[in-house]
Amino acid sequence: MIKKTIRDLIIISAVFAIATEILFGYLSSVNKMDSVYRNWDGPGYILVAKTLYDPNLINRINPFPFTPKYWTLTYPLYPVFIRLFSFIGYPQSMILVSTIFTLLFIIAFYFLLRKLNPQANALVVCLLLIFYPPRWFIVSHVGSSEPLFLFLEVMFLIFFMKKQFFLSAICAGLAAVTKANGLFLLAAVSIYGFLEIFIWHTKSLASGVRQYLPFLLVPVFPAALYTLYYFRFGDFFSYSHSMSQYYYFIWGHFLGMFTHIPAGDYEVWKEGLVYTFLIYLIAIHILVQKKQYLVAIIGGIYYLGIMQITFTDISRYFLPLLPMAFLAYANGLSKKPVYLAMLLCVPLVYLYAIGYINFNVAEAIP
Repeated sequence: MIKKTIRDLIIISAVFAIATEILFGYLSSVNKMDSVYRNWDGPGYILVAKTLYDPNLINRINPFPFTPKYWTLTYPLYPVFIRLFSFIGYPQSMILVSTIFTLLFIIAFYFLLRKLNPQANALVVCLLLIFYPPRWFIVSHVGSSEPLFLFLEVMFLIFFMKKQFFLSAICAGLAAVTKANGLFLLAAVSIYGFLEIFIWHTKSLASGVRQYLPFLLVPVFPAALYTLYYFRFGDFFSYSHSMSQYYYFIWGHFLGMFTHIPAGDYEVWKEGLVYTFLIYLIAIHILVQKKQYLVAIIGGIYYLGIMQITFTDISRYFLPLLPMAFLAYANGLSKKPVYLAMLLCVPLVYLYAIGYINFNVAEAIP
């Protein structure tokens, strides 16, 4: 078993390295990786990594039409890692951090899948996870906090299932300063704990309190971040104020993605949005059927949160549900006709990624 695990991890790492080299090799030959470095939201992470929210520094190097307080929307853990490796250059460090945590996430998911579904072919599923969904293939190869977030999310689940609740809580806390929706992990644990103690009666109140007590640490992480915001900007709630200023959230407003008047021909074709919502909803239902309730609750909370968003790049907002979807569909993905078809379509993923990366670029890098 150990030999098989080592062999699988070597194969996963090798395929990931080759896949990354092919993409970066082409893009570097075209524009010397400029489109990768300038791809949104990468330049914003570089700005935070360089300034650590110092308003004076932001004003000095900010090439974008946003106030210093706007950057409180960019949470710090990913920029901190960028700064840590900045001796190789900030843009290069950003891509290095993204690729490292992408591989770590896939490896962590391999062990999570082996634990929750030993019947699935974990090697095949993880090889597919390198490329699919196509929006993930893009996000994992540009400046983005999703690879780090997904790694922490999966480690949170692994530690929770090993009953190492303190480490699970630490991962959830770190996720909460990687992306704002990391706090959803605390909400999911709270709901799951309530069900265990008061509905299913699988735990006594005393044992439940002991088990879930470490998760009181989770809100300490964003509280510390908001304290930093207070000292930088004089506003403890600057994240919320910036969010309300620059974005509009209302329950059910996601329907606007389907109903607003298109700005051009490109925006007419929204059939993919329907499939995206459907695929993830089915995944949550499958997880409930398999009695993987904590994973299903996490997916359900994220799903409800996404229903407050009006943005046609919804496939990126669904990425926190990526582990849940692959857990749900693992048996199907392990079937030869399915994974062969998906592997045959990998060239299409590359074509989509190259087009998107070359299009979605910022004007400059701070």
